[in-house]
Amino acid sequence: ALDIIGTANNGLAGLEIVRKLKPNIALVDIKMPKMSGIELTKAIRDESLPTNIVVLTSLEDDEWVYKAFLNGANAYTLKDIQPSELFQTIKMVASGLTLIQPAIAKNILSGLQKKEQEIQQKDEKKQNSHLIESLTERELEILKLIAKGYKNKQIAETACITEGTVKLHINNI
Repeated sequence: ALDIIGTANNGLAGLEIVRKLKPNIALVDIKMPKMSGIELTKAIRDESLPTNIVVLTSLEDDEWVYKAFLNGANAYTLKDIQPSELFQTIKMVASGLTLIQPAIAKNILSGLQKKEQEIQQKDEKKQNSHLIESLTERELEILKLIAKGYKNKQIAETACITEGTVKLHINNI
């Protein structure tokens, strides 16, 4: 069973209640007047109050999830959660666990995978630019002709070199 020991209609009032009553759990919305749920969460952590924080909100944007956890939230869930799931979330947070609603977790993981791919692409570009920088002017010229679809004979004629020299440059490239 859960006992509701206080309610507040804004973040500042919520902070006063947490200071005074020191509840085990505080349900916090992100969008609150006078002090946002993120600011409230940070204030509770900054004051080392012994309250675990469950963010219960309609905002599912990854940025809000990150801000909530970076400021000390213990759980993040959407308002469309079933009452039984919310009850379970509160019990689990009270026992020391950190939770993210599965739908939110899926979005975060997807976002992290995209970021990882972006990082890998940047790394590959850096490696490729390093490789290109190591080519001679003639090798770069031949590489550009290859990229245009030229055959070895056309490259030789365009660059005024023999096909054997073209093959040697291609081998170096």
